Amino acid sequence: MCTPTAMITSGMQIGAGYAQGEANYRMTGLRNQAATASAKSALAIDQAILLRQTREQADRFSQRSVDRSRAAMEMASTAQTMAGEGNVGGNSVKAQQRAIAFKEGEMKVRDDKSYDSIMESIRDQNTKAVNTMVARMTSLPTPQAPSFLATALNVGASNMTGSAAEAFDSWFNDTFDIT
Repeated sequence: MCTPTAMITSGMQIGAGYAQGEANYRMTGLRNQAATASAKSALAIDQAILLRQTREQADRFSQRSVDRSRAAMEMASTAQTMAGEGNVGGNSVKAQQRAIAFKEGEMKVRDDKSYDSIMESIRDQNTKAVNTMVARMTSLPTPQAPSFLATALNVGASNMTGSAAEAFDSWFNDTFDIT
């Protein structure tokens, strides 16, 4: 059915094809490992940056709170001093102190809202960084394990001539008694 040279050549083709499939399988696995490590590293860097930004914002917020309280106390003491020097008392002084407390409350609410908004933005950036990493990892190609049978069939099909196919059909029919 086949000459010895064709058989040797076919065997070599099968071996070379399988070796190439094995090499492709290993290389795809290595590329996927490198891409996964890169995605995880990028996420770690992004999260470190976001953590630093979170700390900076918390420090700013704390400082603004202290500054706001200090300014309110200064305004209240200035108003109290001025009222005392002007011999003013009673409801007008209390009204002025309430106005100062109200203004401090307004500023606190604005600062709180601003801080919450900034923190929400940082959390959104973290979610985006995680989603980017997951997308990078899920888009990696699945390594295809080499198949000895598929390689052999591809090599055998390329060597199958018309007369060889007829001889194989005849042998198959005789061997398995198909009529």
